[in-house]
This record gives sequence, C-alpha cells and structure tokens, in this order.
Amino acid sequence: MALPEIDNIEVPGAYEVSVDRVSVGSRERSPSGTLISNIIAVKKVITISCRPKDKATFDALLSHLDDNNFGEVDLEADELDEITTVVPTEATTTTVLDLMGAYTTPIELTLSFEEV
Repeated sequence: MALPEIDNIEVPGAYEVSVDRVSVGSRERSPSGTLISNIIAVKKVITISCRPKDKATFDALLSHLDDNNFGEVDLEADELDEITTVVPTEATTTTVLDLMGAYTTPIELTLSFEEV
C-alpha cells in the first residue's frame, strides 16, 4: 500500500484510509405518511488515520494545509480511483499515553476530507 498524498506531500504513517458516502438532502414524512426524499447530492467523506509519530513529522503536511487556509487540495490514495479534489473538514491530533499513564512525545493524526 502506497501512502496517500495531499498535493504531492506524503501523509506519514497513514495506516487506514476510509471512504464513506453521505447523502445531502432531507427525508420527511408528509401528513398522510408518505416518505418525501429530497436527495440533492451524495458526497464522499474520506478519513485518514496515522500511526503515532513525532509532531515534527506532521509539520510539513499541517503547515501546507494551514498555508492553504484549509481550502481545496488534491488527494491521491489507493482507495480512490483517481486524484480527487477535496476540502479538509477536520484535523485531529491525539496525544499518546504510555502504559504508566504518562504522556509521550508521539501524537496520532486523523484527517477528514469532503469531496468537492
């Protein structure tokens, strides 16, 4: 498995890329009980999970997203058929605990994107 790339920057330590589909629209019932479904679009939601690494390992990627104001980027991954233009929706870092409950230096990074 090749590492996913965001604007030709590898996502270090990525071990899982999940692709889900979310429908944009509404579903309601009319007063008579019939289902009214107004599906406008179906979007891909892509989540990339990374193994614990030092923060410096993720700095190039996070600073690129920040410099781009978390705007549109090109995402390339084996799980996607082609290079996809996406918008970052969330970047979460989690501090790792060791067995004694103390914080350690590595952090875990999870990135979420929506297809444009």
